[in-house]
Amino acid sequence: MKINNIIRIIYLIIMFSFYNYAQEEFNYPWPIRDFNTQHTVTGTFGECRGDGVVNEFHRGIDICMDGKNIPVYPVLDGTVNSWTTEGETETLILKDDYECSYTYAHLENVPTIIKVENYPVTAGETIIGYVHTEESNHLHFTDGTKYGDKFNPLYYIIPFSDNTPPVIDWIKVIKNYNPLNDDSYTELSKNTNGHYKINEDNLIDIIVKAHDAVSTYGGTNNGIFEIYVTITGPLNTIFSNPVTFQSIVFDDDFFGYAGPVKYIYAPGSATGTNIYTPTNGYSWDNYWNPKDYWDGVYEVVVTIMDISQNITDNSSNPIYLDWNCSAEQKNYTKRGK
Repeated sequence: MKINNIIRIIYLIIMFSFYNYAQEEFNYPWPIRDFNTQHTVTGTFGECRGDGVVNEFHRGIDICMDGKNIPVYPVLDGTVNSWTTEGETETLILKDDYECSYTYAHLENVPTIIKVENYPVTAGETIIGYVHTEESNHLHFTDGTKYGDKFNPLYYIIPFSDNTPPVIDWIKVIKNYNPLNDDSYTELSKNTNGHYKINEDNLIDIIVKAHDAVSTYGGTNNGIFEIYVTITGPLNTIFSNPVTFQSIVFDDDFFGYAGPVKYIYAPGSATGTNIYTPTNGYSWDNYWNPKDYWDGVYEVVVTIMDISQNITDNSSNPIYLDWNCSAEQKNYTKRGK
């Protein structure tokens, strides 16, 4: 693993620990019994949701369970904000004394009194409905505010732990595409040694299919918490230099700066399939431009992390780019930045 990646990971862990400490006063239990036992999470904050054509971000977590007539309880004391129905399922939004809102979706048999606005509810005592097991086998739970902010519930729900690192399924180097207009991408060809071939006409995107599994409690195909990519090169020269693109982090600030879903998720993404584009920004198209660098061999390392700080990267098996510019391009004024 490169030194810059090690330093970056240490920094992330320190900041993560500080952030977790600051969140302790806002912790709450699980909304189903047993309240102080971890349950299976089969959908995480910020995942891709959709059919591959019309997609959106998942704005909460999915808590999976077996059985029928499973009661759901408020995670904190509060009052009813709203009750709605969609098809055969019901959705309830509760609010606490701080005007934070908590959404409980895929419910059934919500008691009539609970449908009344401002009706008081008590954490762990008031049954606000039951999981709709025929329509779905999970409770969708969202944490946010009346102003539309969305928070990652896995920061606050306790207990929650995970010792299984996330998985990189594959990494591809592709031609830069227009995220808002293009529904497909073109992977670059490789030479005989397995390196991607780069020429001066290429603007480069890196796309990554990845997933996370939660140890012990299931949830084997969840989205990850953070991803970033570092391109280093040209290798074995005095000009070698790492370029790290801004991390994509599915934290409490995510929906404050995230743009359309297609900036973060590449074509082919859908519910259960998360293909990330870490070379893009949260709300803008970005890329690696080989014309800005000396020709030679470049190394691509992708690092991913789950919310429990388990880290995976491909540093032991990096992707390589062969950038061979023309004689004319070797005099390019930006070369050697």
